[in-house]
Amino acid sequence: MHSDARTAPLQQKGHSILKICLVWIALCGLLSAVSVNRGSPARAGTVPTMTAFLSQEEHARAERGRPLQLRVQDPSGEAGEILVPVQGPLRLVPLEGANMVVNGKVYHGPIEISPGKGESGLQVVAHLPLADYLASVQEVPFDWPDAALEAQAIVTRTILARRINERQGTASLAGYDICTRGADCPYYVGEEISEVPDIAAWQRAVQNTKGKILTTAGRPIQAFLHPVSGGRTRDYADIFGGTDISYLGEVESPEGDEAPFYRWQVTFSLQNLQKILSSVRKSSWGDLQSVQTAKGKSGKEEVLLLFAEGKSQISVVDFQRIVNRHAPVLFPKKYPVFAETDIIQKDPSVFPRVDGEFPTLPSPQLSFTMRKDSVDVIGRGFGHTVGLSQWGARTMAAENPEVSAEDILRHYYLGISLSRSDLPGKVRVLLSDTQGKVEIMAKKQESEGRFQAEVASGDVVLTASSPWVVARGGKKSSLSLIGTERTGLGLSITGFIAPFRVRAGEAAFSEFVLTRTARVSMRVEDEDGQTVFQEDLAVLEPGRHKNRFTVEDAGRYRVFVTAKGMSGKGESGQESMKSLSFTVEPAVFGPTFLQFFVLLTLSGGLIVGSLRSRALRKRERRRFASFSKADVR
Repeated sequence: MHSDARTAPLQQKGHSILKICLVWIALCGLLSAVSVNRGSPARAGTVPTMTAFLSQEEHARAERGRPLQLRVQDPSGEAGEILVPVQGPLRLVPLEGANMVVNGKVYHGPIEISPGKGESGLQVVAHLPLADYLASVQEVPFDWPDAALEAQAIVTRTILARRINERQGTASLAGYDICTRGADCPYYVGEEISEVPDIAAWQRAVQNTKGKILTTAGRPIQAFLHPVSGGRTRDYADIFGGTDISYLGEVESPEGDEAPFYRWQVTFSLQNLQKILSSVRKSSWGDLQSVQTAKGKSGKEEVLLLFAEGKSQISVVDFQRIVNRHAPVLFPKKYPVFAETDIIQKDPSVFPRVDGEFPTLPSPQLSFTMRKDSVDVIGRGFGHTVGLSQWGARTMAAENPEVSAEDILRHYYLGISLSRSDLPGKVRVLLSDTQGKVEIMAKKQESEGRFQAEVASGDVVLTASSPWVVARGGKKSSLSLIGTERTGLGLSITGFIAPFRVRAGEAAFSEFVLTRTARVSMRVEDEDGQTVFQEDLAVLEPGRHKNRFTVEDAGRYRVFVTAKGMSGKGESGQESMKSLSFTVEPAVFGPTFLQFFVLLTLSGGLIVGSLRSRALRKRERRRFASFSKADVR
């Protein structure tokens, strides 16, 4: 009696929970079976959260990295200002045979612009054919002998091959192959090369040496070169430190006195020189009294500075670097003394500036002559004086017509070989990475041309025939594309986004950016071209817009958005259209997450209740058995 009375409520409770769970499972299964029937009415579901820039792969890339924001601003006020999410960089493509113009300079090929150094810098990179790049390099005057020009062409190609094949420095990571000018970049002048006298001689030199580069052990060499060596080149390690490079050894350089900067002299007062040197490290040894050369611990020549109460010794290269950096700043009216000479103005390509300034001390080959309160710095050559001397090559070719480009190169580069290069057909040339903004336009002969601005997804942001300005936006990952007073922003649909997969009957959204006021319509077509959804979105203002649509049946579809430009008198005749394909999958209406959670909870409760009920029943049976034994006694 006691056992039945205590276990009955528990058994009834367990049976009730079991009944509820079974009914719930059956109901969920019934609803799921009904929902997969294609003939069932469509039902509004949750808005899909997975959208893509043209494709699922583009969406994945957008998720991995923060996309750029491109701000497009038309000063006329007609198009206002719009924001376009882009996968940078911004690509500017000249149309109909035009060339791109960047800050007044004409360049071949498309231009790419992305955020560069610092908070406001822009990285501007030109993409052009290899042949166009080589033809637009000017390192020496083109009226030099053919052998000297051909030697320069081979060296230029070698520098490019080493940078591309060896992937040295940050260029390969930063999105370009070579810069326009620097310690290891040939002087690229762009389309302006066509205005240089004797250009045909350089083009002939490039063609005659087609594919040739300098190698050692099958790899492109470090083809160091400089304008004038002053009679003898220097070992690589003497100037740059580290280990000697076998082919960059010291050799005679037959330039002769006619070479500019074969010998030169700069005079400093001891007081002024001490101020220049103190810009790096102040001396506690009193006034500077003497400057002379001396051998360092490594046996290399150094500069010995004698003060009233002590002395200091630094490398010749460090002495040159300190003077070149600080002398023009402290004494701008005195240094550099050679900046306005005739030879500099005549041949600026041969005598490069260092960090925007002409060097006060043109080379590290120095000696000193002391006077009462001053010192004459006597120098030889121009540049670092390692490798090929350009004026030395000119002299060798001019004095002996039998000398070839290969003879010149084997004289300056020891033990090298001439090989055929395997360079790509396109070259990425860094035009700038520090300027805060650049003006862009297209030029076609003597008139303005047209260009289009594209983003990585393939969207054309605008097509223009007048100047625009590209600048950094307010955020690190943003650019601004700003129209000038002559800019007219054409009608365009950009930044088009749509779902690539959606359930039948569920609400889906497409987004786009409109550049001008337009009448916009939208339609969805199936694979047979039949319209299954259509809506007139009326007249929309410039900016970002979002519209909703639904498709009832599964299959492959395409969504179209069409914009027709508006003017004060009605439609302007301009039209733009974008379209994307997407998939509609069969609708699935089954247990929601909440339903599954409730089902799981109830199932857990049933199991726990059943186990507890069994435990109670066993305990009651044991107690009943003990009571029975007591009664027998």
